[in-house]
Amino acid sequence: MLIKKYNYETTKITAIAVDSYNGDYLWIGYAINSNNICKLRKVSAHDFSQIYYEIDLSVSKIVDISFSGGSIYVAVDDDTLMVRIYDVSSPLTISSDVNLPSGINEKPIAIIMNGPEFIALFPGIIAGENAKLCYYNYLGNIEIIDLNTITNASSLTMGSEGNVWVVTSEAPSNLVRVYQLSGGIYTYTKTPLL
Repeated sequence: MLIKKYNYETTKITAIAVDSYNGDYLWIGYAINSNNICKLRKVSAHDFSQIYYEIDLSVSKIVDISFSGGSIYVAVDDDTLMVRIYDVSSPLTISSDVNLPSGINEKPIAIIMNGPEFIALFPGIIAGENAKLCYYNYLGNIEIIDLNTITNASSLTMGSEGNVWVVTSEAPSNLVRVYQLSGGIYTYTKTPLL
């Protein structure tokens, strides 16, 4: 077995995702550097020192990276920006921004894709805040799902049936199933993980 070790002179890695759209690549998000810039790099999955793209983001942190079709979705910690979307084949010239919606007082901590739509998770760690999900559809509409009584959300995933599953970092931790009722209304159930 061949093991490769890469020592970076840049800041620590905050997010990583596999890009299988055009081959074996990784997209790596780096922590903020001394110039107050976060780096986003596309590198070879077989040789991390081979950099295809390097993008500077003026944000506090790159928190998560996800893919759908020919786009890369980068969730960020920023005062106004929630997600930056890049075209995978032309990320230096084609991008768009999704700003934090009104009423959201926290920063996203995770993002998942549902086809051309994404769901961002907000943790509910600020006093008086609940965890929230922001559904962003391909038309640019955002729906905020307030998970009343749920706090300290730490991650999310989506099941094959379309349910969103959120885990909290409380003691005891909770597993929260978020699903849609008929008529487009979202609800959730909470199960303690003992």
